[in-house]
Amino acid sequence: MEDMIKRILDVDTKARNMTSKAEQARALSLRNIPERTTKLKQEYLERANERVEKVEAAEKEAAEASFLEKASVHKEALLRLEQIFEHNKETWVNEIVKSVLEE
Repeated sequence: MEDMIKRILDVDTKARNMTSKAEQARALSLRNIPERTTKLKQEYLERANERVEKVEAAEKEAAEASFLEKASVHKEALLRLEQIFEHNKETWVNEIVKSVLEE
């Protein structure tokens, strides 16, 4: 009988120790929540900023490529207009002079 009581007391002591350790772990976890929350927010913001920088760089590169393409098209159009002008300027001048003189 004494052996049975001793075993019950041992089990009770172990249970109390386990409960105490669990409560300490819970208290530690609760104390660490604000720090962990701050750390997670900081990590999230860092990842978000890195992503923004990557997207910004990609957008800038795409805009630069688009600009260069449009600049090339405009340059070609300007060259065509200059060629047309060089080819037709004498005719146009003559037509303008003729039109003015006929009035």
